[in-house]
Amino acid sequence: MLFTLLSYVTLLQPPPTPSGAPTGGGGTPAAPGCAGGDMSFLLTMGIFFVAMYFLMIRPQQKRQKEQEKMLSALKKGDVVRTDSGIRGEIVGLDEREAQLLIAEKTKINILRTRIAGLDVAPEASEKK
Repeated sequence: MLFTLLSYVTLLQPPPTPSGAPTGGGGTPAAPGCAGGDMSFLLTMGIFFVAMYFLMIRPQQKRQKEQEKMLSALKKGDVVRTDSGIRGEIVGLDEREAQLLIAEKTKINILRTRIAGLDVAPEASEKK
């Protein structure tokens, strides 16, 4: 899609006149690198940066806000999954860390930011 937009922009440019060709106005031929070429370059770069914003930067910011919202809503009893794949139930929370119960009598402390998302308990999935 971006390539198509760029090709339309380049098609809108008038063809360059040879240096010895008449200009139609009787004056001197246009100098290479005239303002028309600079404007189309700026327009092309502007379109490129707008496309990059909507395709890369904005979705990343949206995911980051959702992650922060999920982390702030954590509470004891939630079953979570860490970014390293460990599943456990939250038994303790503070501002920086969470304590997970991963097996009977086995608790680990992890950084709160390392929690990837909520997970469903096996009992909840079997009841459905």
